[in-house]
Amino acid sequence: MKPSFILPVLFLFLVGCNGMSDPNEQFMVSSIGFMRTGAKVSAFVQSVDVKGGEQNGIPETFVVKGEGDSIENAVKNTRSKLSKKLSLKHTELILISDTLEKDDLEEILSMSEDFDVSLRAKIASCNDIEKLLKNDSASSGLGLISVIEQNAVSAGFGGHTALFEIKTAFLLGEEFAVTYFSSGEEIGIEGLYYYKNGIPTDILNFEESIRYSKEKNLYKGE
Repeated sequence: MKPSFILPVLFLFLVGCNGMSDPNEQFMVSSIGFMRTGAKVSAFVQSVDVKGGEQNGIPETFVVKGEGDSIENAVKNTRSKLSKKLSLKHTELILISDTLEKDDLEEILSMSEDFDVSLRAKIASCNDIEKLLKNDSASSGLGLISVIEQNAVSAGFGGHTALFEIKTAFLLGEEFAVTYFSSGEEIGIEGLYYYKNGIPTDILNFEESIRYSKEKNLYKGE
């Protein structure tokens, strides 16, 4: 399936025709994740309800799961469970599972741009996206982004995993690696997930991730 045929429909379905909608009439997406189980695709949308947190001044965060036989239908199923439109303009993190097919990843990368997701949004991998997003220590995508940024400073790798960087590498057929999150009780970064020809091949541990980043001139540690 070619992403170009479905993206305009998806975009209108999710965010509507009016890009100037009142924030109180939208759910602001902080993170979005995708995984595949056989013929079924699951989409996980972590959203913030600004209006829902007006009483205590703390926006409410929640995760909704949608399923379908494609990325498009999984996202549609997610949208059908919500009472407001979704806005992805403030999305900070895109999570991908190693069960996704290459065509799935291509569609996600294209879709993100059409949804007006910032090209600086981070891409990371996890084998249990739902568990990660629902972890109490990561109340929003911003929390996970802080973990990525802190790791980039302390360990020196994972800082060059922005949407525009991964998309460029994918389109050029180049290898790339994204931050790999554990899905245990405590959130942590295990290393980098290495992709070749758009397909995940190896999980690099800390030492291997540092070596990879140095070889690619991406290392930011001391």
